[in-house]
Amino acid sequence: MNDENPREIDEDDFTALRLQPDAARVIASLLGVQEMEPADTLRTEQEVNEYVKSGDMGEARALIQHSKVRRELWTSANEED
Repeated sequence: MNDENPREIDEDDFTALRLQPDAARVIASLLGVQEMEPADTLRTEQEVNEYVKSGDMGEARALIQHSKVRRELWTSANEED
């Protein structure tokens, strides 16, 4: 996987990764937090930790959507500079 272009992940990926010892770090990386504004990175990492604890698939779907929007906002803001 190219860190500059995170692949699309889905709920099945979250389910498979959730029980791994480093699940929060891996999921956050797959969501592309390194391509987000710093506050969004922290927010996303916090949401990932909450998901890992709960396993709520609604949270997983929301994380996927939010992270995509956050990456796009950060990318477009940097392109305008």
